[in-house]
Amino acid sequence: FIHARSLVYRFKIASSQKGAVPSVESDVLPVVNRLHSARDKTDLAEWCANQYRDNSKEKLTCLEHSLAFALQASSEAEQRRARGVRNDKKLAEEEHEALDTVKRISENKSVLHDKLVIDRQLCVQDLGSPGQVSVVYQVMHDLKNRMQSKCNEERSPENLVQFLLSEASLLVAEASLNEKLACSVSHFRHLASAVHEGCKVLADQHSHVHAGHIARNLARRWLVHGDEKMSAAKSDKASSINEDIKRNKGDVSLSIVEDDTMEFVMDLNSLGEVLQDDVGSSSHFKAVDQITTSEESSSLKVNGSSREASEYACRRVALRIAFAMSFAEEFHSLEQGDVDKENANSSLNTRAVPKSSKTSKSSLLSQIATSKQTGQNKNVLEHTKELLRVVFAQSGGSSWVSSTKSLLGSSGEPSLSQEEETRNTITFAMRYRALRTVSILCPQEALDRVIREEGYLSNTSGRTGCTLKKCAFGSFVAKEIEEMGLPLPHSDLSQLSTMHFPSYARALWRHHISGDTPKGRLLLLLLEMTLKEDTVSDKALVVSTMDTMSNLDLPRSLIIGCEQIDAFRRRSVPTEFEALFHEINEVFSKAITNAARSVFGEIHEKCSSADPCVDVVPTLLAVQRVGTVVEHFVDVKGGEERLRQFIQVLMKILPNAKNEELCDGLAVIALSAISRLQDRKQLFLQLSRFQCGQKALQVRFPRLESVQEDDKEESKSLLFLAKRLDFSFMYRS
Repeated sequence: FIHARSLVYRFKIASSQKGAVPSVESDVLPVVNRLHSARDKTDLAEWCANQYRDNSKEKLTCLEHSLAFALQASSEAEQRRARGVRNDKKLAEEEHEALDTVKRISENKSVLHDKLVIDRQLCVQDLGSPGQVSVVYQVMHDLKNRMQSKCNEERSPENLVQFLLSEASLLVAEASLNEKLACSVSHFRHLASAVHEGCKVLADQHSHVHAGHIARNLARRWLVHGDEKMSAAKSDKASSINEDIKRNKGDVSLSIVEDDTMEFVMDLNSLGEVLQDDVGSSSHFKAVDQITTSEESSSLKVNGSSREASEYACRRVALRIAFAMSFAEEFHSLEQGDVDKENANSSLNTRAVPKSSKTSKSSLLSQIATSKQTGQNKNVLEHTKELLRVVFAQSGGSSWVSSTKSLLGSSGEPSLSQEEETRNTITFAMRYRALRTVSILCPQEALDRVIREEGYLSNTSGRTGCTLKKCAFGSFVAKEIEEMGLPLPHSDLSQLSTMHFPSYARALWRHHISGDTPKGRLLLLLLEMTLKEDTVSDKALVVSTMDTMSNLDLPRSLIIGCEQIDAFRRRSVPTEFEALFHEINEVFSKAITNAARSVFGEIHEKCSSADPCVDVVPTLLAVQRVGTVVEHFVDVKGGEERLRQFIQVLMKILPNAKNEELCDGLAVIALSAISRLQDRKQLFLQLSRFQCGQKALQVRFPRLESVQEDDKEESKSLLFLAKRLDFSFMYRS
């Protein structure tokens, strides 16, 4: 025991002085082996293991030896009880205590071993290839930190796999949507491959862990409910993943109950010109015109409007689903009973296609997938088929999501209310998320092939000209309408995608513009539907929506609305846009001016406060978005004067911008705006008076720093610098 006390003292000294701890092989084991009792060896080895750094190999080695001693102590306790009196309580307690010790140490060793395996796998993948290290390293570093913080919470290997997929998908999705990080497709693929390979290694060591089933379960949850409530691992851990998978195998496939509108088609064209009088002149418009809403409290906040927040959530969850599905092995493996249900539901879900044709196409697809395609290509086709089945789901629904809702319910026998809840219709939000996911995950060739094989866009029920691009816009419109609680004219995606959107927009304006629907989100949707076609048939509605947004306190929606007008200009023929802009010139000028006033006003308020706290990236992004629209419309009536005013306001903000990064960014935006003007010498002169302006000019024109010696005195003049800059822009524009 003297050697044991000395070892404990050495550990305490090392901990207090932040020094090197004793070695397991040369210091700990010789002392432990000197003890006679296996129980004492177990206690000392376990105590020493807890002194090492978490997630270290030394701790794992020490736990392995401690477990061997614990097993020996448990065997000795069992033998003593067998030789002793049958009802001896003391011997029974000793045996029970020894078994608990074995269980505790074994669990700790197993958890630590799994984490070290995952950490080693992620470290190997950390290197990546040239050009990938920065983003890959940052995401991997954050993932490892989260793993370490959750070390004591994620005890089972299945929970660890679920935690990896959930947290890694969230980190990669947010990195992909972060413009500052610029996470590319190759980064996404590299990170997904690394995490899935780590999950595979862990699953190979535990026969009861199925990484593909866990990934499938997560993808189902996110597809049905989104990830707003499921982003945290604590929420994902609410129910055991293995219990979910087992219960899923025995579930009865849910039948999808379609709405009463299955055979109903609203003839929006029959409304004729009745609604024309409602646009811009009705009492509805007069009431809305006087409202000041607080829907969008800040013009600088990222995703500050309900439209932006919803779209960001959909993009993020689609990326997470794609991450979970991408490299998951056995993602589509099902029991035979599930295969039968899959085939039965597929027959109900597929559109009316001639029987002989569908059979031949399906068998051809199956034959190619099994004989000529690699395993990865087969997974691509399977992913495409299952996701598109959700997108174009009709009566009977999709078996891939049919058992999802029972996974999120309470365990045990489902109640009557739960059974009724499982018979809900597949929502358009689900279809929209599935369509975004399949566009990320699967190549266009696979999409075209599956659509052709399954006949999703075939000419049925009189619908002509329906394309996947139209379905993408139709699903977006349906998702927005559904989330705002407004009525849809049809429950079929193909019908919605081929309807006349301007007529539907007029109907929504007439009946719902004065309701409780979020005004910014509704007005943006009306504007987008009106500008959907290459020819604007309802210019009055464009004027009314833009004017209403200008009168309301909706800065974020105003910016998006102006960007939609700009996008229409770039894709339409000049004559069509000129006809539209002749009607909306005044209201557009008002809209972009109000948007710029809101952005600059908020920046000035934050910069002038006693404790200025400006989020630089969102602020610069908002200014840049406004500036881009103003620059693109410099050639229209009043456009050059509006651009000059925009630049002058930027010049006034620069002296008050205490944040250097913000000041540099605003100077770059001002320089870009100046370059669009013809007469710009005076503006160059003003910009060069600021240090950030000089820095921006030097970055844009590095040759201006090298001035000949005989021109040195003249070059000190700011006017001379302005002339040189103007000359340079003449040949660069």
